[in-house]
Amino acid sequence: MAGRNPDPRGYYALLHVSPEAGRQEIGRAFRALMRRHHPDVGQSDPDPPDVGAILHAFAVLRDARSRADYDAGGWRPA
Repeated sequence: MAGRNPDPRGYYALLHVSPEAGRQEIGRAFRALMRRHHPDVGQSDPDPPDVGAILHAFAVLRDARSRADYDAGGWRPA
């Protein structure tokens, strides 16, 4: 299954939302994470998260078609 996401809950866990989360909840969670980990706003984190992964998870989950593909296990990175 190369190229497929083995854990369809992975992006949800990364954004700290449930798979049942709506678009608004996903957006709020994304903004909160980005604010928390922003170098000028958040606290210094000795083990910062992969901001690129957070951005990618948000991009996939905010789009209905990408999210459906991801949930079905058929999503592949570009």
